[in-house]
Amino acid sequence: MAAAEARDVRSHDGTRWGPALLLGLLLGACSGQPAEDTPESSATLLITNVTVIHGSGSTPREDAAILVRGNRIAQVGGAEELTVPDGVPVYDGQGEYVIPGLWDMHTHALWEPFVGDGFLRLFLVNGVTGIRDMGGTLEVLQAVRPGGDADSPLNPRVVAAGPWLNEFVIDPRAGIAVETAEAAREAVASFAAAGVDFVKVYLHLPKAVFLAILEEARGRGLPVAGHVPLEIGSEEASGLGIRSIEHMRAEIGGYCEEVGEADCEALFSVFRRNGTWQTPTLLVRGNRALLDAESFGRDTSLRYAPRGLRVEWDATRQGRLERESFEELRRRFAAERELAGRLHRAGVPILAGSDAGELYSLAGFSIHDELALLVEAGLAPGEALHAATLGPAEYLAASDSLGTIAEGKLADLVLLQGNPLEDIRNTTTIRAVVRDGRLYDRDALDEMLEQIAAAAEPRP
Repeated sequence: MAAAEARDVRSHDGTRWGPALLLGLLLGACSGQPAEDTPESSATLLITNVTVIHGSGSTPREDAAILVRGNRIAQVGGAEELTVPDGVPVYDGQGEYVIPGLWDMHTHALWEPFVGDGFLRLFLVNGVTGIRDMGGTLEVLQAVRPGGDADSPLNPRVVAAGPWLNEFVIDPRAGIAVETAEAAREAVASFAAAGVDFVKVYLHLPKAVFLAILEEARGRGLPVAGHVPLEIGSEEASGLGIRSIEHMRAEIGGYCEEVGEADCEALFSVFRRNGTWQTPTLLVRGNRALLDAESFGRDTSLRYAPRGLRVEWDATRQGRLERESFEELRRRFAAERELAGRLHRAGVPILAGSDAGELYSLAGFSIHDELALLVEAGLAPGEALHAATLGPAEYLAASDSLGTIAEGKLADLVLLQGNPLEDIRNTTTIRAVVRDGRLYDRDALDEMLEQIAAAAEPRP
């Protein structure tokens, strides 16, 4: 079947989750409880003959079935254990593996209109059912909210910062300037009124401005994440409550290169104690280090990129080819990949984020490359999956409804032809995706891809 018939039963009550991190309108009625057994919420999909990789670390269950009711998982178990009403659409996943829907925890998908509908749909066709957007415009953010002009069941769930805050503007699509503490407080207040889920900070904030952002955001129930400002060390930022540090760059990588091993490990202990998450975003650093390769940029997936974005990437590449030392970039990339593994072995929580929207990091496709790089860094395949499933749910204080395959959880699932616990690259062998209880099989996903390719203007 091309797509299971399932109603959109999301609730838009505006309730915030956990530490005011998620708006209920983003994730639906996310209480973690199964829907009541009423005619309006009767079973809408049965998936059979699959191996369920729960996402909790428990042993995968073979020859299993999943019953979906509305947008929730109603039952998981052997087919003989499930109570299945007559007439429920059945997807026979003979020999397939089911994992929780993936999250890309560092994206830039809410930029200009040319990145809009087709770009967001690329997440779905690649099994990415949720994203954390780290810098975009409030206009696009509001357009993809429920009821907005670009709202669609084909979009991923979106947790977003709106524009990032910096002392000066670097990219007007993704950030604004705040030079004083007063301006910073006003910006945070306006973001909160616009419905952002957290506040992103950038490198060049004076300490007083950074502290004002933290105080104003805390008062409004908004976490703060992003880069560690240059005037503040990573240890101090962690103690002040920054929720996650992105990219590792100078914030950790440079620090660990300059100090002794003991001081570096002490910093990791601070992160563990304070619950400061790390998002390595290895893919983009790897892309930058390989821009001089003759074959670079010829990936067939790039036919789905909006033309304006591809033109921008190509221009950026040309500029870097004229001024970069690629030997040094490759050294940095190798060091950051090693650092990601060290952070993980030290028990620092890791999030999988691909920086989708940045240099040749194409929405949806990119998270699979990021997972592969995390495995290269030393994570086991199951640990890399955790960084894109249960890890994001825990980070977002939403593990009661996301991150694992269990009764009462939201029905965001990916069905794979190969076992990702044996080879992480098997996350690309997608046979079907379930988003909010709606199933899209391979034919439906391929049709979406062709529509996206057709919408992108031809390239030379």
